[in-house]
Amino acid sequence: MPIYKYSTLDDPFASGGIGTHAVGINNAGQIVGEYSDGSGIHGFLFSGGTYTTLNDPLAPNFTEALGINSAGQIVGDYVPGGGFLLTGGTYTTLNPPGSVSTIAEDINNKGQIVGSYYTSGSNYLTHGFIRLSDGSYLTYDDPYAGTSTLHNGTEITGVNDALAPSAATMTA
Repeated sequence: MPIYKYSTLDDPFASGGIGTHAVGINNAGQIVGEYSDGSGIHGFLFSGGTYTTLNDPLAPNFTEALGINSAGQIVGDYVPGGGFLLTGGTYTTLNPPGSVSTIAEDINNKGQIVGSYYTSGSNYLTHGFIRLSDGSYLTYDDPYAGTSTLHNGTEITGVNDALAPSAATMTA
């Protein structure tokens, strides 16, 4: 029977609330997530034994880091209302056309990003999206997802390196 070793993650800046919440890991062992303190929720990167706080400049008191690829590109969301891509210290807002609130959940090694978004007047109906490497967006709405109550719809939460869709291969 294999023996498993577990490690705890405790961001030194975390206090109260959710504590430290790890969400994504890449092939190099870098981990992203979120922690809370007296001022809000902040994203973090844990790499080489060091914690780095991640705060989107548009929301310094509510940023969540949710996915990281092997190149160290990080995706997540901030409140109010935007997904982000962090590359080389630069935050880029991710909002598919028509969105009023976006969550970028994961990124693969090709730079393709998946997540979900809401549109205005949609009773918070969730739409899944894929942002391709060229910056274009594809929306995916599962035909079996509910559409009549709050927070129904489609969410895409993970992506692997085999994803290479085009508008022609997506059916909604």
